[in-house]
Amino acid sequence: VSLLLTAKVLALSLTNSPNRRDAIQRIILATPIATALTQATQPALAYTPDPDPLRESLYLMSRVQEATVQQERFVNKATEQDVLKNKMKLTLRLVEKNYRLLDQITFAAEYVTPTSALVDATTAGFESAEALQSAIDYVKSDLKSGPFEKDQ
Repeated sequence: VSLLLTAKVLALSLTNSPNRRDAIQRIILATPIATALTQATQPALAYTPDPDPLRESLYLMSRVQEATVQQERFVNKATEQDVLKNKMKLTLRLVEKNYRLLDQITFAAEYVTPTSALVDATTAGFESAEALQSAIDYVKSDLKSGPFEKDQ
């Protein structure tokens, strides 16, 4: 439909314009309007939160795990510390901000059964959050520039 409307605008512009420049300007101005009028607004097909809060929390925790695995792969392939530092600094900051691992662990701990396993589950969760924070701190302070040294 928008293509047909644009073709009609093009035809009218060419017949009513004294020169080619005016016709092209009319087409450029009319095309976004025609497209906007003919397209129905639809929500983006991006991420939609799960209606079940526990499943949502577990999903976010799995995303943290996936992100850390990707970081491990990047570390194994990196040869220069400064490149590694720049990429990891951004990625780890985004992981920490977007997935809020500690919040997810605290929330999911409410659902642990039997209650005797609660201490083990929260301990494992807090250790993983601490490991993530250690990685963030290491990237911020201990990575330098240049090639890696033997003890790194």
